[in-house]
Amino acid sequence: MAQPEKAGYISHSESTYYLKIGFHLEKMMMEHLAAIIPAMPDWAMKQALGLHQWQDSIHANELRVRTKELRGRPDKQVHPALSYIPVYLATAPNVRAMLAAIYESMKPRLVDLLQEQEKSVFPVHDAPTQHIMKQICTEEKEQIASIKLLERLSAELYNTPAWQPWYAACDQIIGELLVDVFRQSKTWTEQRHQEALRELVRLAPEQLELPASQAIRPENFQVQDRVSAPVNPSRREELIWQFGYGYLQEMQAAETLGSIMYEIKGMPWEFYLDLSRHLWDEVRHSTIGEVRLKEIGVALEEMKYMTGNYSWRQEIDAARRYITLTLVIEAGSFPLRHMRLKGHMELNDYLSAQAFLYDAADETMHVQYGRKWAPELMSRYRLGADLEALVQECREANDKRTFDNNREPGPA
Repeated sequence: MAQPEKAGYISHSESTYYLKIGFHLEKMMMEHLAAIIPAMPDWAMKQALGLHQWQDSIHANELRVRTKELRGRPDKQVHPALSYIPVYLATAPNVRAMLAAIYESMKPRLVDLLQEQEKSVFPVHDAPTQHIMKQICTEEKEQIASIKLLERLSAELYNTPAWQPWYAACDQIIGELLVDVFRQSKTWTEQRHQEALRELVRLAPEQLELPASQAIRPENFQVQDRVSAPVNPSRREELIWQFGYGYLQEMQAAETLGSIMYEIKGMPWEFYLDLSRHLWDEVRHSTIGEVRLKEIGVALEEMKYMTGNYSWRQEIDAARRYITLTLVIEAGSFPLRHMRLKGHMELNDYLSAQAFLYDAADETMHVQYGRKWAPELMSRYRLGADLEALVQECREANDKRTFDNNREPGPA
């Protein structure tokens, strides 16, 4: 029987399959970008990774939604070889190697796949897919270009141990594996996987710790967890305290969320989507502190940076880590935030007041996330059924161990 003429366009089933593959690749990259934020030694790169992992979550969601619109099942019948890619990435020797694997290997290949799909789908029948592909490819290309620029400006990344042999092998392996995936063939066998894994481990006998047990700061930054509030502060000192020893330090929250995203497996997709937005919000809050400090003439290098709260939170399980962040720290922050907002408004400090208003909106959403996901995390981690008791347990641990810079400066 003669096969029907394809008229130069890929079929409904082929388009659905490529959308599904795109979703899983975006999700992998999102999780790994989040995971390496704590270990990233460059401040601007931390900020970029926070943005990119959120953008990738949006891309993944668009691809997932479109897959379901075409009656596909994004979590079912995925090519088995895709599950090997995170195993390969876990052998990366350092942050620079991981960046190369994502921005020089995976992202360009994803862009090629999506651009080819954009050109090959029925332009009327599958117009929504075309629209999604254009948007995603534009943003992915911008990400790749921005990271290349930041790498050229970051001496610390170039000072890492040799990573090129591992990357060359990883790039080849990912390339060959994805050809198998895109063609829907099954040549990437378990035996081939084990051979590839042994080669990557041989080229990187020491692997990057994911997630890092300690958060890294640039070499020219001062790390100090205990900082005393100023006594009888001037207005400038008060702003430095609030934005430099308050907002700027929220990078630790972003780093904690990155570790949670990497460690918690098997939750509904919407959990990772919410977590990704939460992470980027915390990066933005840190940047709010940076921007306000610059407005009053304070350089980043003049500040002291906390990493101890990230470190101690890594010693507890990821579910308690999430509940501590959302339902203890953020839920308990509103009285102080409202008091500071009132003070800025009374002084007609428009810039400071606006920062607090946007921050309060974000934090409200984060607490809602915590209430939404805590019950399911408790069930998966077998933490009991009493949420308020668990919150109290987390509150007591946080009160005992946290390095708190949210005290108000005041008289001696």
